Parts: sequence; structure tokens; C-alpha cells
Amino acid sequence: SFRQSRSELAPVPEPIVNVLPWWKVKEAQMRISEVARLSGVPAKTLRFYESQGLLPSPRRLGNGYRDYSPDVMGRLRFVRSAQGAGLTLAQVRDILDLHDQGLAPCNRVNELLAQRLATVQTQMGELAALERRLKALLHRTRDDQSPSTVDVCWILESPT
Repeated sequence: SFRQSRSELAPVPEPIVNVLPWWKVKEAQMRISEVARLSGVPAKTLRFYESQGLLPSPRRLGNGYRDYSPDVMGRLRFVRSAQGAGLTLAQVRDILDLHDQGLAPCNRVNELLAQRLATVQTQMGELAALERRLKALLHRTRDDQSPSTVDVCWILESPT
């Protein structure tokens, strides 16, 4: 057979990239394209984050290009992680504002995460109720007892 198992295939060599990892770059500055490439965040999103106060405005070069400090990478990582936890950009900005004022924002983060969890739990309850309702409606269609006195569709108009 011509099929080979994965263990029989030769390993694919890692591509050679002549870029220092962002955590090793301390003094170098980066243009927006470099930040986008290293972070995986599109340049358009970086500009949006800057306009929303999530990223500090970078210094501008003579040609108008943004010149980011490598510190922006940690901030981006935080923003993405906070979004992944379900926090809004406004909440993230508030947390970053506390941090930028030299305050420890972890108590605020804890409050926001607890609020988010309560919201998710409420939504899960609402979704479970909706699931039960949809199943009941679909169960009706198996009987196919369409009354003649309906306006549009007996499945949704019949009392449950």
C-alpha cells in the first residue's frame, strides 16, 4: 500500500526565521507590521486598540510610522487573555488604567471575573430552558396534528 503512517513519515524541519523572539528583544523598537506578525494581532486591530486606550500611543518616526516598544507584547497578551475570559474592552481598559496608575488591578479583575461567571451561569440556565422549549416544539411536529384554526403555523401557536 502507498499509505504511510505518521510514524513512518520523515519529520518536517522547522522553518528558519532570523527574528529574535519578542521576549529576548529589550532595546529594539518595532513597527506595527512586526508587532502584528509577532503577536498574531492584525495591524488594523492594533490601531483600534490604540484608539480605545488599550495600547499606549507609540512614538512616531519621521515618516509617520508607529514605533512600538517591545513592552507592547505583554500588554497585547493581557488584552487577548482578558477577552478570552469574556471581559469587554471597556473592562480591560479600566483594568489597564489601574495598572498604569501603579495600582494592583487583581482585586478588580477578580470582581469582574466573578460577575462574568454569574452572567454565564444565568445565560446557561436560560439556554437550558430554551433547549427544553425547542425540544417540546419539535416533539409536536412528530404528531403532525395541525389544527385548522391558526394564523401562521400550528407548531408555534398551539399552547404548550
